[in-house]
Amino acid sequence: MAYTCQYLSPNLILVTWHAYPSEDDERRFLAEHRQQLDEAENPLYYISDLRQGRIISADTLEQMSDLTKHPNYGGGTAFSNDPISRIMVSSFRRMSLEATTKTEFFDTIEEALGFLESLKVGITRNIDWHQVIVSPS
Repeated sequence: MAYTCQYLSPNLILVTWHAYPSEDDERRFLAEHRQQLDEAENPLYYISDLRQGRIISADTLEQMSDLTKHPNYGGGTAFSNDPISRIMVSSFRRMSLEATTKTEFFDTIEEALGFLESLKVGITRNIDWHQVIVSPS
């Protein structure tokens, strides 16, 4: 599978992209993302590791942007120093006001964690980030 979703706490989900997704992977991801939000009892926050892969389909990015309007979407961030990732996230953010205000892209995980903390204080505490974020092979 091109990605994994891992709950790091009841309100924080790590999405790790391991490769560029197929159309089926993108559809599966959107369905899973929508289900997470629909079933959440409190707002969810996301951190996406885009160092090895990312969504590049404009249609999927638009649908993801629509999900930022969901009442249970608290916010999200992504990190990678890959220029294609930066372009894709920039396109995603321009698609809605919610995506512009509740999401941000960074080169490093440290910056991404800082952004999450600005959205919800304490959201990144008590997580062993050295264990969770694996160096790309």
